[in-house]
Amino acid sequence: MKTIQTYEEFQIAADRPFSLFLFKTKTCGVCAAVAPKIEALMKDYPGVSAFSVWADESPLIRGRMLVFSAPTVILFSKGKEIHRQSRFIDFEELKRQIENVL
Repeated sequence: MKTIQTYEEFQIAADRPFSLFLFKTKTCGVCAAVAPKIEALMKDYPGVSAFSVWADESPLIRGRMLVFSAPTVILFSKGKEIHRQSRFIDFEELKRQIENVL
């Protein structure tokens, strides 16, 4: 999973046909547990580009995307947000949403 550091990188990545962003913080224990699960899940969906964003180091991205808690997972299709989950990630629902857009 590539790490996004600037808002410009974020915009380019969000404009892909399908992209998933994991917003996390360095002090978030849940984020540390969720990240490997997201990476494993993404292996099943090679058509979805996966990215991570350190929310505590990227206040511009966090602010523009209205990310108020971590972890937050956002699924995009061609620049449009189509699904969002925060704090408690329901992986079954995330899979359903990914399969709906592919």
